[in-house]
Amino acid sequence: MFDEDFLGDLFGFDDWDLSGRRKEMVGIGADRDYELRVEVEMLADRVARQALVIQALVATCIDNGVFTRQQLLLTRNHIDDQDGTRDGRAAQPSAVSCPSCGKANAKRRKSCMFCGLGLGSEDFEL
Repeated sequence: MFDEDFLGDLFGFDDWDLSGRRKEMVGIGADRDYELRVEVEMLADRVARQALVIQALVATCIDNGVFTRQQLLLTRNHIDDQDGTRDGRAAQPSAVSCPSCGKANAKRRKSCMFCGLGLGSEDFEL
């Protein structure tokens, strides 16, 4: 639907690989605390950019009559309630056991983080 250049421009990223940027900013042999601080700052920046895009999408949808603020809030609450707790968070996906090594992996992973076997998860989750 969108190409990576458009998404990069939209979210303000030079590329989608933050690990490369982190290594570039931190350098080799850097203090681990500093490395973690840089990574947290980069993630906070990414969240802020995504929040801006979401704000723009919501404003555009409301302005164009796609949905009302009330409909958006009802939908948000419905999604929030799916895990049985209204806590402002979506339900977390359960862990998936790797059929090869038996270790638990996040449901959204496409391959086992321990042995590399493909887990077959093609579903898109936020």
